[in-house]
Amino acid sequence: MFQITLALSSNIIKSLKMTWSHVPPLDLLIFKTLKDLSSSNRNFANFRNLLDSMESAKGLIPFTPLELSDLTANSEKPSIISADISFAETDEIEGYELVNVEKFTVSCTILKKLLRSIDWSNAYDFKIDQDVLSRCLYISCLSEEEMEYCRGQLIDP
Repeated sequence: MFQITLALSSNIIKSLKMTWSHVPPLDLLIFKTLKDLSSSNRNFANFRNLLDSMESAKGLIPFTPLELSDLTANSEKPSIISADISFAETDEIEGYELVNVEKFTVSCTILKKLLRSIDWSNAYDFKIDQDVLSRCLYISCLSEEEMEYCRGQLIDP
C-alpha cells in the first residue's frame, strides 16, 4: 500500500491530468484515504493508530521499515544512565551507573509488535501472478530516460 500510494503521488503520475480525469470519484476518495493513512505526519500516527486497532483474524502484512526506524531511534538512547543517590544516614551523594531499563523495554515492545504482525501475516495465502511480477520487474529496470519517454507517450498532445 505504501509503495503504490507513493508511486501514485509522484510528480510524474500527478502530471497525467487527462488520466486522472477518468478516475471515478469513489476511487479518488479511496486514494485520498490511503494517502492520509500512509502520511509520515507525526511519525506515521494514522498508520500506527490503525495497527493498534487491528484484529488478528483479519491478518496483517508487516511494514518493517517503520519498526526498523523505531529500533534505530531507540538504539541511540544511552544504555547506561548515571544517577545520584543520597544516603539518609550520611547525606552523602554518590553517583551510580544504572541500566536504562526504559530503552530495553521499548526495544522489546517494538520487537513484540513486529513478531505479532509477522504471525498475523500467516492469515494470507498469496498466489504469485507471474505476468504482473514480470511487468513490475521490467518497470523497475527502466532508466530515468526510458521512464520519461513512456510518460511522454501517455500524455495527449
